[in-house]
Amino acid sequence: MLTVANATARSDATTTCARVLVSAPEGDRSWMVAAFRLEGYVVLAVPSGSAVHAAVVAGDVDIAVLHNAADLMLADLSRVHAAGTVPVIVHLRDAGTSAEVFLEAGADDCVPSGVSSQELLARVRAILRRPHRTDPREVLRLGPFCLDTERHLFRYDGTPMHLPPKEFALLELLMRRQGRLVDRAEILDLVWGVGRTGDPKTVDVHVKRLREKLEPVPSKPRHLLTVRGRGYRLEG
Repeated sequence: MLTVANATARSDATTTCARVLVSAPEGDRSWMVAAFRLEGYVVLAVPSGSAVHAAVVAGDVDIAVLHNAADLMLADLSRVHAAGTVPVIVHLRDAGTSAEVFLEAGADDCVPSGVSSQELLARVRAILRRPHRTDPREVLRLGPFCLDTERHLFRYDGTPMHLPPKEFALLELLMRRQGRLVDRAEILDLVWGVGRTGDPKTVDVHVKRLREKLEPVPSKPRHLLTVRGRGYRLEG
């Protein structure tokens, strides 16, 4: 049975009236603000720095879009991630910018320079549908698995184990479903934010990597089980 320690419920944001924080230079900020408002979002446009953290701590936003042109952007991201309740999308400065450093720092997604407004909106909608951590103190437990969602810590039978961001997010989703089937398309949508246009093999590859860490005999899984032709479920 899944248990959630010290969790406080948070109401799910709807895409029609969700509150979006946009922190970017004026030239990049204007088109994003216009796109979000046209779609019906409530937009809070702020410079980088203390204004970002203040808005998150005050509970004024449901999701943040941060541009990595600002010198303090990584510090902003770290402070938002530490607050534990608001997902973050990073808008990359140019095509050559690596997303890895931002994902490792706690970003939920990264979008490339030149991204269309429709793709950005689609990624925001996908993230707002995800089962995000609801409280900085939330800890999930299922059988031998213990997942601290705020500190990004995973323990297997009490032993700490490192999981990269996507593997961690995949395991969190499966733990929250408490043994129920999660199909590949839904995993793509909730973990990667790419919807049904993504490659289901991406999910299979990450499941294989998780099995190598979670299963005594990965070829004969006891916990991370395949539902043939459908998807996966996790047993404690």
